[in-house]
Amino acid sequence: MKSWVFILLACSTLLEWSTAMIIPEEGPDNECSKPPDEGESCSGGNPGTKWYFNATTNACSTFEYMGCGGNNNRFPESEICKESCDPPTYSYEEYLKQLEQSNKKPKGKGRGRKGKGKKKGRQAKGKQRKETENPEKSQD
Repeated sequence: MKSWVFILLACSTLLEWSTAMIIPEEGPDNECSKPPDEGESCSGGNPGTKWYFNATTNACSTFEYMGCGGNNNRFPESEICKESCDPPTYSYEEYLKQLEQSNKKPKGKGRGRKGKGKKKGRQAKGKQRKETENPEKSQD
């Protein structure tokens, strides 16, 4: 009974966390919701074609940047725009599947009882060596 309560509580918590991660912020603080700002021309700036996230179409598009100023809805590459403003989202089932896969532990050296037993065996051999190296101490 306790395990079912724990599982239910864990699932509801994970669902709440995953939902919170998927919903983007809206409003003036979210740079990705701002329209592209071409900035202004200046010496030493970096003018050229840049990428911005179009919140209406939920896609990244290009615009011509003048070189200085503007807002932070400006990216040098399409991939960076997508990663920053349109991260991949997963269904709850996909999320659980990925969670299960990440929790699977690979079997290898040092795992389980065998690893612990070997360690004890090595310690015992070390003690035997010390006794044979110092026969005077072992006779006391």
